Amino acid sequence: MTWGHQSLGELNDVGDIFYELNVEGFPNLKHLSIANNIGINYVISPMEQFHPLLAFPKLESIWLYKLYNLEKICDNELVDASFCRLKVIKIKTCVKLVNLFPFCMVILLSELEIIEV
Repeated sequence: MTWGHQSLGELNDVGDIFYELNVEGFPNLKHLSIANNIGINYVISPMEQFHPLLAFPKLESIWLYKLYNLEKICDNELVDASFCRLKVIKIKTCVKLVNLFPFCMVILLSELEIIEV
C-alpha cells in the first residue's frame, strides 16, 4: 500500500492495523483516520520480535474515533524513524485507551504539535 491518506471504518474483524493490514510499516502513509470499529485493540499490537520495527515513518496525523476496544496505539520497540513526522493526534470516544504511547517513545515524537483527546 502506498497511499498518502487512509480512512478505515467498520473493520470489525481486524484487531490490529499494523500486522493485519500491512506488514511493510505503511512507509508512505501521511494521514490515518480510523473510526467506528469495535474490533480494533491496537494500531500496532504487542508482538515478540527480534528487531525493532519501522512503523509509519511519514505519518503526519492520526485520528482515532469511536474505537471502543482500543487499548493502545503501540507497545512495541520501534526504530527512531517510526512516527518521527507525526504532528497531530486526535482521539475521541476511545474509552479503553489509557496511554497514547509508552514513555520510551516520547523521544520519537519530536515533531508533535497538537494532541486533542
